[in-house]
Amino acid sequence: MSQKVVSYSLRTVGLSALLVSFVAISCGKQTLPAGKKTSAVAEPQKKQEPVAPLVQEQSFPWEVSAYPAAKTGTQKDLFFGKEVHDPYRWMEDNKEPDLMPWIKSQNALVRERLDISMREKFHKEIATLIDVDSISTFRQAGGSFYFFKRKKGEDKSKIYKGSSLQDENAKVLVDPKNLGIEGNVSLGGLNVSEDGKHLGFTVSINGSDEKQIRILNTETGTLLPDSVTVKFATVVWTKTGNGFYYVTDSNSVSPSEKAGRLYFHALGTEQVADKLILEGTQNDRSLDIALSKDKNILFVSEWEGWSKAGIVALSTEDWSKRVEVLPFGEGGSSIVGSAENRVYISTNRDASNGKLIEVQFDLNQNSSQLRELISEQNVPTETMVVDGKIYIKQLVDVVAKLNVASVDSPLKWEEVALPALGDFYFDESIGKDKESRPTLRFESYTFPSTIYSLESTDQKTILNPVFQPKLDVDLSDVEIKQEFFKSKDGTRVPMFIVQLKGAQRNGTSPTILYSYGGFASSETPSWYFSYMLPWVKQGGTFVVANIRGGLEYGESWHQAGMLLNKQNVFDDFIAAGESLIAQKVTSSQKLGIYGISNGGLLVGAALNQRPDLFGAGVPAVGVMDMLRFPLFTAGKHWVTEYGSPENEKDFLNLLSYSPVHNIKPGVQYPATMVMTGASDERVVPMHSYKYAAALQKAQAGKEPILIRIETEAGHGAGGGSFSKRVDNNADVLTFFHRALSEKSASKAQP
Repeated sequence: MSQKVVSYSLRTVGLSALLVSFVAISCGKQTLPAGKKTSAVAEPQKKQEPVAPLVQEQSFPWEVSAYPAAKTGTQKDLFFGKEVHDPYRWMEDNKEPDLMPWIKSQNALVRERLDISMREKFHKEIATLIDVDSISTFRQAGGSFYFFKRKKGEDKSKIYKGSSLQDENAKVLVDPKNLGIEGNVSLGGLNVSEDGKHLGFTVSINGSDEKQIRILNTETGTLLPDSVTVKFATVVWTKTGNGFYYVTDSNSVSPSEKAGRLYFHALGTEQVADKLILEGTQNDRSLDIALSKDKNILFVSEWEGWSKAGIVALSTEDWSKRVEVLPFGEGGSSIVGSAENRVYISTNRDASNGKLIEVQFDLNQNSSQLRELISEQNVPTETMVVDGKIYIKQLVDVVAKLNVASVDSPLKWEEVALPALGDFYFDESIGKDKESRPTLRFESYTFPSTIYSLESTDQKTILNPVFQPKLDVDLSDVEIKQEFFKSKDGTRVPMFIVQLKGAQRNGTSPTILYSYGGFASSETPSWYFSYMLPWVKQGGTFVVANIRGGLEYGESWHQAGMLLNKQNVFDDFIAAGESLIAQKVTSSQKLGIYGISNGGLLVGAALNQRPDLFGAGVPAVGVMDMLRFPLFTAGKHWVTEYGSPENEKDFLNLLSYSPVHNIKPGVQYPATMVMTGASDERVVPMHSYKYAAALQKAQAGKEPILIRIETEAGHGAGGGSFSKRVDNNADVLTFFHRALSEKSASKAQP
């Protein structure tokens, strides 16, 4: 059984599935292990040629004399005796007549400042770099491979059928352009019946979290009339292929459904006839499902937030036959394999860094028996179990390591060499039965996402490339270093610094500092940030700080950055900026900060708390109104991470850092470009609208406060469109160029 994504985050399903992530089940120690400053590149240093200064374009406006008018209301709310003003409450209504003219005017303001020749350069370089053949989800069934692939030069991924992932003659089964649907259409949720006859996939419009499950007959190439409307769901086929299971989130398209629900859809029927099999035991709990390898058992995981879970096994022949294989309780727990009447669960319950357990169960006797296979290690540990072998991933100072063991001898580990410093996540298995070979995807900042199969011999296990993108850009002059800094409370925090080899530390490098800091999401080296490489190639610096709130050092690292500990996240981020300045990587004037989703909240809070420290900020699709977030779409799921405004202690904490509520008039704020998607149903755009309007009104300095609103995208950049993704990222780099490079270059001139 492949490892499934079951934890929700603001970047991935639940709040989730636009960006790839692996299961967040491992945890760790709050105190970091000792370590040295290390370099990820073993090659000898080359003398770096001087980098030409970034081009100035002073003929284009930068300062803003007047911002588009945003009316203010008199709305006031009372929280525990404290009156809180909300002058932009009207922006919560997407149908408000004054909203669209404001959006159009704001976008025009952005274009006036970013449509310069440097943007064309960034646009071309980003497109050249990331425009490669890429395969995302794939499945094997009926002797064929089914996979999402975007070929070089194409805008959207299509669904293919081929004899292998390398099959040059693979047939296109589904092209989003040919579905007859208007708008920015993207595909997702790929799964195939065991005989390969029926293909299930989801369709999303303009990046919406609301999706349509559609079914294709792979033999005739025709779409069946079946259509199921869901949010965040995927298709899990029955053994016979006569229908499929799916879950609805507690934030489903049906307002009456307060808890996650599991349904069965029989092919050829309407959604209203779908059978309800199981419902979450409490409101606002989410469900996730997986089938056993023999497809006789359906495993249902119930989640509350990111740190409580339970698992039930059901017979696919008789849904009334069910057994609790893991009681609901503290700790995230994920199914990572199965065999006959056994299920393998990776959990951090009573094991901060994670452990692997095996549960043997009997549906007829309603009984289960647990044994521990791999106990908690001293670093975060994740596992996958395939055909009696345990594949073990560990994060050692945020760098992935891989080992293999046997279910029969789990204490004897074999280390498997990885291609570079980076990260990987477990993927599907290929082959059949005892010939099954698990796959993983490996990537780094300069290493594109590559699919490998794990091939075992009598002597050792090796990685065999199954699909490897071909780059048209030489990245041998780019270097990745890992360094550490101390936060406000003395906590030791790592960060990755990406620069040209031989870059001098004299405080002159325009620098973009990125982080996330929440929802148990680790910021490991990722090809996702490859669009930053043109910035680095121009002589800039890109930095990722591994601040608290993620799983870089386990669940305790996560808990140290959530709920009442959230200020630690902002302190870590600010300390990262101070360290970069102290180490003369950059200067305050040339330091920009960037974050997405929960990272957008991070940037908004940091700009409010230390406007003097940064030269620019880009908070993208951020959670900015911490007193109203539970009232919209998926927001109620985040209460376990942030706390509830209905609880007095939580309210006071949320109010202390809420970006919308901590903007102060008369302050000189850094240049800021807020980013959001008008179709974002996860972090609804009102968060960004309110923050931008309030910041524009309060700005006492000359730096512009902009808001870029993508009108045909949701929570992910571009809604699955390659061209929109390039546009989005070109604007990010161009904004930072104008705020950090062009401006500072002009000041240096006589």
